[in-house]
Amino acid sequence: MNILKKPEIIIFILIVLFSLFFRIKIIHALPLGTTTTKYGLLGFDDEPAYFNYTNYIQKAHQLPVEKHAVSYANAFKINEFEYYQPPLYYLSVFAICELYGVSNPASVLLIGRYLNMFITLLSFYIIYLIFTQIGWEKEKSITGLLIISLLGCHVYQTSLYGNDPLSWFLIWWIFLTNILVIYPVLLWAFYFELKKGSEKVTQKSIFIILSPLVAALPWYICNYQLYNSFLLLSGSQWHFVSTYFESLTNIVLAPYTFLFRMHFKPPKTLLSIFNYLQYLFVFALTLAGIWKSVKSIKHSFYILVFILMLLTMLVAYLWLVIPTGSTEGRMLFPALPAIIYFICQPLFDLAEKFKLKTYINLIL
Repeated sequence: MNILKKPEIIIFILIVLFSLFFRIKIIHALPLGTTTTKYGLLGFDDEPAYFNYTNYIQKAHQLPVEKHAVSYANAFKINEFEYYQPPLYYLSVFAICELYGVSNPASVLLIGRYLNMFITLLSFYIIYLIFTQIGWEKEKSITGLLIISLLGCHVYQTSLYGNDPLSWFLIWWIFLTNILVIYPVLLWAFYFELKKGSEKVTQKSIFIILSPLVAALPWYICNYQLYNSFLLLSGSQWHFVSTYFESLTNIVLAPYTFLFRMHFKPPKTLLSIFNYLQYLFVFALTLAGIWKSVKSIKHSFYILVFILMLLTMLVAYLWLVIPTGSTEGRMLFPALPAIIYFICQPLFDLAEKFKLKTYINLIL
């Protein structure tokens, strides 16, 4: 059994603290409603709409109903285009504020952001367990986790006010990606395990399949009744291009937005070349990881499930971004453990082949 040594644990804690420093910096230094032109960054515009969700609950003591879509001309002045979101995160912030008598907007904002940081720390542990469950040693699992903890868009996205970190935590906790997308994979995996005749596995599979349905299906149904859309991400409310050609052109010319965009404005033409190179590198590593996993399918059922999870998420992601012409890298976050696995595993194989040490040992 691979056991971490004390120096490795210290290095791990130091790197996590380094990651937390930047998260806390964002929590306290970033004003609500910052314009993109001030910092040269993208993605701040959504936060006031998320914040107004809780603000509405505090004033009306009921859940809001969205009436102003993001495509409206004055959407970012009204900031009510996120009201269709699931309510658990916003109700949690509301409950904390009620418990401690907090009503000042600045304090409510900090509570919501710090709640996300706490949820993120819980997510680190869950992701670590995922890596160990699929066969990685503790050393490799921590390496993958540290990559996530220092991933710029993850630092940024989990430090803002909004329900994304809670959604990802719940998704990773039940080891799913998206319940509407991944169910065919789940049902196949359940059938495979059922053939083994393991009662414990059967009970676990039923729980994994039914629990997200119990928790989320009512909200999907409510969305459909209110907005005629399960996710409110299709139709005229979420389209920014007039043709598929225009959409594909936007995506091809901006590869840096495709995978976990950093919310920075597009770089200069020369720098864009490096974006192409880095994604070719990631793509090659991922293909190498999948190819190696496919070759060892007989011995890794969980890796096969991982492959199917990643592929279904990519298909769902393309289904979203191609009609709109606007990518949202955070939509791939549910598949983040799978993506990190397929990027890192070929590097680990090379390290073992050439007797190199992993990330943590390299530091030591």
